[in-house]
Amino acid sequence: MRLILPLFLFGMLVTSCIDNNYDLSEIDTDGVVIGDEFRLPLATVTVSMGELSKEGTDIKALFDEADIWLPSPLPAGGKYVDLQKIQHTPSYIDELLDELIEQMKRSDAKINAVADLLYDKYLGTFLPLLPPNTDPKDFKQVFITMFRATTGLQEELAGEVRDLAGGYLTDLKIEDVTYDLGRIDLGSDVVDMLADNRDSGAIFQDRTIYEDAHIFADNLHEMGLMASRDIETYMKLFRLMTTLIPKPDLLIYLKASVPTLISQIRMRGREYEMNIDELYLKRLNDKYNNWIDNIYEGDVLVVDKDHEDFVSDPTVLEKICARLDALENR
Repeated sequence: MRLILPLFLFGMLVTSCIDNNYDLSEIDTDGVVIGDEFRLPLATVTVSMGELSKEGTDIKALFDEADIWLPSPLPAGGKYVDLQKIQHTPSYIDELLDELIEQMKRSDAKINAVADLLYDKYLGTFLPLLPPNTDPKDFKQVFITMFRATTGLQEELAGEVRDLAGGYLTDLKIEDVTYDLGRIDLGSDVVDMLADNRDSGAIFQDRTIYEDAHIFADNLHEMGLMASRDIETYMKLFRLMTTLIPKPDLLIYLKASVPTLISQIRMRGREYEMNIDELYLKRLNDKYNNWIDNIYEGDVLVVDKDHEDFVSDPTVLEKICARLDALENR
């Protein structure tokens, strides 16, 4: 069984995660989804958030409370909250808390959510701050009235909310979460590669599992969008899968400069690719070239897309086919 993998650069066939679309519940990284499932091109690991806990506390409940303490929408049109910056950058948490207080002043939904949380969990702290003899049953209405009043009490309540929210968010850490995987669903491509092939002909694939690990996941980690623990887990799964599948007999690498990639992207015309940042493309392009030159250990046929346009020039394709024949007959 011969296995040939033509590797097309992301700018031509594959688009992975773009950082400004990184939402942990919705992220689409061309086969990688993080949410209730951790979905890879090679496998799907199903983990229910409700089954995870930290020190007896449901992790979903931790993040549900965090959602209340965080302003929505986020300042400056932010798409996600960076937990590392919350813990290490005071100006970042101050910006979030300032916006939280402002939203509580103008948004009924936000102040009602905060008041409900204070009543359920922090009544003992906040009830003494309200006017004497306030009935606990009236806490929510009195709190909202006092919080929106232009009095010294409003400033005191806002200060207490800032302290409580800030402390909660900066302490929000999830270190080592251990989970026994009940099921791993292999992707269809992996199943095809693992299955015995009764046909003696060649197998062609336009993607590899190698590039996802060594280029896209590595880039996400460098950008701070994938934690060290997560990429370690990812690479363990990757190494496991690569022991179960045959290596390709040949990998065809369409090498291209960033301007050529941009031209190919525009020709393809996918709307969500039109605004890909050139620096982001360069980072991935550099990683592809480094992977081919220094990491990948199999046979590679490099096609220079900057100068070998086999789409518009049939003679170029004939030359590439001749090179393939030479490799097969060596």
